Amino acid sequence: MQQILISVASSVLSGTVTFLLQKQGVPAVVAASAVGLFSAVIGHFTQLSYLPVVAFAGAFVGMTSPHIASLPFIMAAAAFAGFLYHLSTNTFVGMGGRLGVIAFLSVLFCWLVSNLWKN
Repeated sequence: MQQILISVASSVLSGTVTFLLQKQGVPAVVAASAVGLFSAVIGHFTQLSYLPVVAFAGAFVGMTSPHIASLPFIMAAAAFAGFLYHLSTNTFVGMGGRLGVIAFLSVLFCWLVSNLWKN
């Protein structure tokens, strides 16, 4: 349970920071890279090997364009991404693109829910 909470919290935090940096004019790739590098350092010192990986998934969510997403949207999608990461820990091991797929599915799910909520 503690690992799930840490995964969701780190994903939300990294997604939020990436999105806010992007809104301040930092390019999305640079913002996500900075957040990922910082989370790698934190993960090293806390001995949580999964922390940088799930933080990168959240950072990928945070790379969503500010023109189509708001901060609450990013936070919800990043929380869902952290949960999806935890569910897919033993799925597609060694395959590239898992974090991008998690981020895409999270943003898509939140976009669908928000559009259904409006109608």
